Amino acid sequence: MTALNIKDSVTDFNLIGLNGEEYSLLRLLAKYEEICLVFFKVTCPTCIFTLPYVNSLFEYYPEAPIFAISQDNQADSLIFKQKYNLNLPILIDENLKVSEQFKLTNVPTTFEIKANYIIKNIIIGFSKPDYEKININLVNLTRLPKIELFNDKVPVYKPG
Repeated sequence: MTALNIKDSVTDFNLIGLNGEEYSLLRLLAKYEEICLVFFKVTCPTCIFTLPYVNSLFEYYPEAPIFAISQDNQADSLIFKQKYNLNLPILIDENLKVSEQFKLTNVPTTFEIKANYIIKNIIIGFSKPDYEKININLVNLTRLPKIELFNDKVPVYKPG
């Protein structure tokens, strides 16, 4: 769960990515109409299930504004990234400062945030319909055909 709700506003943060770059919410929202932040832990089974699907969205849609935020240290996050062949940017929140700022209680938790810092959507755990909505949103942003993200064997929901 999260204590934040849809239509709440969020504040700026700065995190370092596994690539060594500094990321700030301010700069990300200045560049994109909206962004998607996926908070996770490397030991979380639902995170392990979810992140490859999120990565598929990132790989299919060029310049997709999707960022994963790891609650683990850089070394463990890098191992996770390599083990699951993830290419999306992973930012490190080892001290949980940003996770606390977003008032997280579960992972994975995904936030869609509009350029005015307002939360458009929140996904707690894995929700096939909600990730399909992100897929459609990316179609609208990129004008690319929709990727078939899931097969029939993927559960509709998986709690975090």
